[in-house]
Amino acid sequence: GGGIVIGPLLLELGMSAETSQATTALFVFLSSSLATVQFVVLGRAMPEYAMWFTTWVLLATIVGQTLIDYALQKYQRSSLIVLSIAAILAGSLVMMTAIGSTDLIADIMRGAYMGFSPMNLCK
Repeated sequence: GGGIVIGPLLLELGMSAETSQATTALFVFLSSSLATVQFVVLGRAMPEYAMWFTTWVLLATIVGQTLIDYALQKYQRSSLIVLSIAAILAGSLVMMTAIGSTDLIADIMRGAYMGFSPMNLCK
């Protein structure tokens, strides 16, 4: 969806946090919807998984939006949105590093070809 890229970019361009969050949410929604349509058109849709994840995404969205709206009204600080984006970016960084490292180690251990051979660099 590009939410990790577009959210901070819009904030850096000077857009207000509320507007940036809403715009990012719309882009993610459109991207996810188009991906779903593509899976259906190609006959690769798995309805049971789609319903399972749709249910959890809707619940998480409602809970998250309700909590953020409450916090914004109570504290009158839009920095909560910026901090939320920063926390998501930090969590993504940690998780992607951990998953990438374990996959790399697993590939090295089983001797998988990873796109180049150090022995053939100078040939």
